[in-house]
Amino acid sequence: MSTTATLSREELLSEMEVLRARLDEAQEMVRAMRREKSGASPAPVSDAAPVQESLRQSEEFSRTIVESSQDCFKTLTLDGKLLWINKAGRETLHITGLADVLGKSWTEFWNGEDRMNAKRAVAIAATGGVGKFVGCLEIQGEPRWWNVVITPILDAQGHPEKLLAVSRDVTERKRAADALHQRTQQFETLLNEAPLGVYLVDSEFRIRQVNPVALPVFGNIPDLLGRDFNEVIHTLWPRDYADEVILRFRHTLETGEPYIVPERIEQRADRKVREYYHWQISRIALPDGGFGVVCYFQDISESVLVREALRESVERYRTLFNSIDEGFCVIEVLFDTNNKPYDYCFLEINPAFEKQTGLQNAVGKRIRELAPGHEEHWFQIYGKIALTGESRRFENRADAIHRWFDVCAFRVGAPEDRKVAVLFTDISPRKKTEQALAAVKEELDVHAKHLEGVVQERTASLQETNKQLEAFTYTISHDLRAPLRAQQGFASALLADYGDVIGETGRDYAERIIAAATRLDTLVSDLLTYSRINRTEMTIGPVQLRKMVCDICDEMAFEIRETKARVHLHEFFFSVCAHEITLRTTVSNLISNALKFRKLNSSPQIEIGAEERGDWIRLWVQDNGIGIAPEHHHQIFGVFHRLHKTGAYPGTGVGLAIVQKSVERMGGRVGVESQEGTGSRFWIELENADSKRSLGEKRVAQTNARA
Repeated sequence: MSTTATLSREELLSEMEVLRARLDEAQEMVRAMRREKSGASPAPVSDAAPVQESLRQSEEFSRTIVESSQDCFKTLTLDGKLLWINKAGRETLHITGLADVLGKSWTEFWNGEDRMNAKRAVAIAATGGVGKFVGCLEIQGEPRWWNVVITPILDAQGHPEKLLAVSRDVTERKRAADALHQRTQQFETLLNEAPLGVYLVDSEFRIRQVNPVALPVFGNIPDLLGRDFNEVIHTLWPRDYADEVILRFRHTLETGEPYIVPERIEQRADRKVREYYHWQISRIALPDGGFGVVCYFQDISESVLVREALRESVERYRTLFNSIDEGFCVIEVLFDTNNKPYDYCFLEINPAFEKQTGLQNAVGKRIRELAPGHEEHWFQIYGKIALTGESRRFENRADAIHRWFDVCAFRVGAPEDRKVAVLFTDISPRKKTEQALAAVKEELDVHAKHLEGVVQERTASLQETNKQLEAFTYTISHDLRAPLRAQQGFASALLADYGDVIGETGRDYAERIIAAATRLDTLVSDLLTYSRINRTEMTIGPVQLRKMVCDICDEMAFEIRETKARVHLHEFFFSVCAHEITLRTTVSNLISNALKFRKLNSSPQIEIGAEERGDWIRLWVQDNGIGIAPEHHHQIFGVFHRLHKTGAYPGTGVGLAIVQKSVERMGGRVGVESQEGTGSRFWIELENADSKRSLGEKRVAQTNARA
């Protein structure tokens, strides 16, 4: 490549401007001569010779420049046909016969998009402009890159007459630029994909480049590239450390000496956190001829934290190792040539080891030295763990040292190390206790068999007693109640037939007989009901409380109207686990009592409500009646217990006992809240049928008890 070929584009254009000026002078002389030939006023004789000489010199100068140039000069028609090409152009294009190419379209030498660019440049120059483009033209199979400038050659009137095309071979420059671009891209790729943080500071201490890994370290500093490095560092780090960093960078920039920091832990000034880095700096040459400093760093926070965690873990392990009450040791299992375990050596023990085993100074010794009669099963167990790595928890005896152990064993280290860690506890006292308990259990089994026989005998006896009780109940129900009905009948007949005869005293006696018989019959009926509660099979299921209470109030409508009672039913929508018939009888008894035990000259005011209490539902019946003194609350649920004289209020004293027994059979409970003279609130609690504990459950409550 000649010196001319390496001229810059600006130099080429300057050279072309000189050439163009010379051509313009020559063209002006030619136009003058043409005017002279066409009859125009001739130039003075004294001026003709200098003009012709100047024209000759200009043409000679232009020809010398064009022919000596290594660039390719061509003249073209306005539509791009080739009129002339200089020597360098013919040699470059390997044209041996000029006649073969003259008159042909110059744009056809180009291909593809370059041909379109060539046509566009010709069209621009043909209209008086300057056409330019860079294209690739293949010369003898080798692609060559050309910088092309096309300018118009004007006629006497200043109109484009021809075109001058100058092509400069810029192949080497293009290849160098491509190579530089490729190297730049490779550098950018390496920089951006590097696992290390990398940034570059130039000689003016400006940040020139930062790769993606390094960006987070600079935090939220805006417009980082081009910022003053000293300012940035003092923003990120405390003053003392920042001053040290700047000093190290300046020293490396001035001397070229690299600087390496294997590990640095510093408190950030901007984020108030500790960060851990390994970093190093080196001086590098920059494209502008100066030097810069490149910094490579790696965030080692994770490895430092892991190391610290490992150190803390080791400390905790050592503390635990020395403080636990359980024995702990690390052993190396020894194998013979057939890979059969035959002994093991103690490598490490904790302070509790001697207490748990009774073995002293065990480290470095084999178990057969310390306990020659040690059982074979220990070697087999530890050998298998060392070979397979399978952990194991077990209990086993060690007769050689007269102990039992609870053991947890697992392999440690590499498989070829054959090491096993053993955590163990002396359970000899527990084993002695278990053996004693086993002896006691055996003795208890003998007693249990004996008691089973006794229970069977008593069960048979109880069954016989129940049969007798059922027969007795039948007797009461039929044999005892029959005379009562006879008394009632005859006394009633006596009043009806002989009321006038027996007089007032006789009628009073007869009425008392009827009332007593009626009370006795009711009492017998209530006692039979009470005794049947324990023998009745109850199927427990969900019962909707509000519907049941409404039905009961409808059934008792006559009693409610007769006593002029007011019954208020609160809003509630609960279901309980109960036996519906038994629950209906229970609630009826409570409402009946509220109607019965009212104050004189006062209408009953009754409220019925329900509320949720955890997994229980409490149904309550509250009245404004005579009330009950607190000291009698625990008595009123007993059989035959009455707080008033027989004639004061009707009843047998068995109703509340039936209520309590019925609720208990359904798995519930019963109670009362009352003060004398202020009314009472009787309540029952049953399981909530909608709760998780009771949902979907049905229980069959059975008992063999008999009253």
